[in-house]
Order: sequence, then C-alpha cells, then structure tokens
Amino acid sequence: MDGNYNDTIDHINSIKDDNSLDNLEVVTPGENTIRATGKSVNQCNLETEKIINTFKCISDAYKSLGKSNGGSISECCIGKRHMDLYGSYSL
Repeated sequence: MDGNYNDTIDHINSIKDDNSLDNLEVVTPGENTIRATGKSVNQCNLETEKIINTFKCISDAYKSLGKSNGGSISECCIGKRHMDLYGSYSL
C-alpha cells in the first residue's frame, strides 16, 4: 500500500473493539467493502432500534433498496454514520 490518505483500518477478526496491533490492517476502502460483503448486515428501525431485517451481506442490503454499492449503508456499518434514510445498519 502507498499510505494513501483514503486508506482505512480493518479489524481482521471483525471484532471492532479488538484494537491489538496483530488484529489491525491498513486497507483501501474498496478492500474493506469487499471484506464486509460476506458479513450479515442488520437493518434497524430508526425509532425503536429493533432489527427489522437481516441481509446476508451488504450487497443484498443495497439491492433491497434499489441502490448501488457504496455510500450510507457502508458508512453506518463502519461507524462513520449512525443512520440513513432507510434505517440504521450494523454488521
């Protein structure tokens, strides 16, 4: 990697509060999205925060909303955004 300012840190074991150095890896945003694609995504009601839908992967979540990959759902899942127009999301 070239140390691009757009790079992000991936938690190798997918446990976001495990910040041990051997669990962290610098990846591009694209690599990070690909890695998250195989993880289930929960859609939550904005008011109750109860899970209203679970998708097999982030791509399925986008498809259900008629959206292309990239954007607000990804940002919710990595903690950059709490919610979007359709609900909140988490991995």
